[in-house]
Amino acid sequence: MNSCFGNKNTTVTEKDIISILKPTGNYSLDKQRAEEYADAVKMDSANRKMAVVMATQGPAKAAKQMMEDCGGDYFVMRSKYG
Repeated sequence: MNSCFGNKNTTVTEKDIISILKPTGNYSLDKQRAEEYADAVKMDSANRKMAVVMATQGPAKAAKQMMEDCGGDYFVMRSKYG
């Protein structure tokens, strides 16, 4: 699998972050980009899962999913997802 970030030791840039926030409509590609980004910045599993949701379904769906995962408790959500 080719990495959209090239060398895994490359510093993640603001451009990389913005590219993750703009789904292409290609689920496989968007998921791959999110997973590679999550690996590059060493996300934990909960944040990695939400990065994929954000990249494939958009930030509104990710925010909704984070709140649902925490029973609607904002403080629990912030402690889990940062």
